[in-house]
Amino acid sequence: MLVVCGLLTVPVACSEGEREIEYDGFVLTEEPSEAPRVFPPGFIYPGSKSVMGGVYTRSPYASTREGVLVYESEDPLPKIQAYYLRKFEAMGWQIIQSQENSGEIFLLAENLSRRLFTVILRETGASAPMGLDAEGELVPLSDGADAPLQPITPLNTEDAEEPGRQIVQIKLYIKQAGLR
Repeated sequence: MLVVCGLLTVPVACSEGEREIEYDGFVLTEEPSEAPRVFPPGFIYPGSKSVMGGVYTRSPYASTREGVLVYESEDPLPKIQAYYLRKFEAMGWQIIQSQENSGEIFLLAENLSRRLFTVILRETGASAPMGLDAEGELVPLSDGADAPLQPITPLNTEDAEEPGRQIVQIKLYIKQAGLR
């Protein structure tokens, strides 16, 4: 997001607590109050905290065909994974690819109209506060000798008060297959 903010951007009107940035047909919203219409209803994990949303559209009159949402939850990773597996099955989406690594889960599903829905779940290990480095990468903030030399932008300063707390980052991507 730091890269996008550094480029020529146009602020867009939004509700209190939100900040929108538009660049070349892509609109990013920090802490959106609702999911973009491109996402099917019911795919937002219950009780999760909204971090970012974005949609791609070349024209304000065009129908948005792809989008991204980022949420955070304190629920355990397996519980969130089970929610999305049940949701895909109930909504008629077929999982066409999945992968599990330590602390990360990737699901790619497709529906009959060839829409692709990707869910990426990642434990951030947020027992330490997280921030963005100069390249926009998510990194843990540290106060020791191993601290990065470049400036860090804190994301969640209140997390320093609660050591041991795990945060799961939920990233949702949707796109119509074969379209840009």
